[in-house]
Amino acid sequence: MWVQEEPRNQGAWTYLAHALPHVIGRDVRGVTRPASASPASGLGSRHQAEQADLVERALTR
Repeated sequence: MWVQEEPRNQGAWTYLAHALPHVIGRDVRGVTRPASASPASGLGSRHQAEQADLVERALTR
């Protein structure tokens, strides 16, 4: 599993989703924020909610 704070369309996931399975010989799932034009939500309360959701999904999948 790959976990990153950046949105799905940013950060390393875009590259690793294709390359990492060939390197390690198995599928890799990504836990990321939804794709976005901006790397940050702009609101502290929204960031807190997104962060809590990200951690929850990372630890329960």
